[in-house]
Amino acid sequence: ARERDRDLERRNARAEELRAQNEKLQIELRAENEKLKGELERSTSEVAQLRKLRAESMRGKSQLEYELNQRDSEVKEYEEKNTKLEEANSQLAGRSKELQAEVERANALAEEC
Repeated sequence: ARERDRDLERRNARAEELRAQNEKLQIELRAENEKLKGELERSTSEVAQLRKLRAESMRGKSQLEYELNQRDSEVKEYEEKNTKLEEANSQLAGRSKELQAEVERANALAEEC
């Protein structure tokens, strides 16, 4: 019975440790997700602004063609950055689900104890 009680205590301690670890990771993930959302919004805004500039350049004089080519390159760079940020967000969402499942397993383990 003592061994069982000690085992139960170890399991409870591990479950608490996992809960605390998961809570910390979820806070970090939310912060990183908010940061990435902010970067994505800024980048999206910059892309829109660059597209507007590109459209204005296209209506302008032929000397603006060089600038237009530069803007196109910048737009492509920002679009690639947006894609990477969206992928990172997706990965964070997946990790968050994994952590939630781990917490649920830990909770179930704690309840068994």
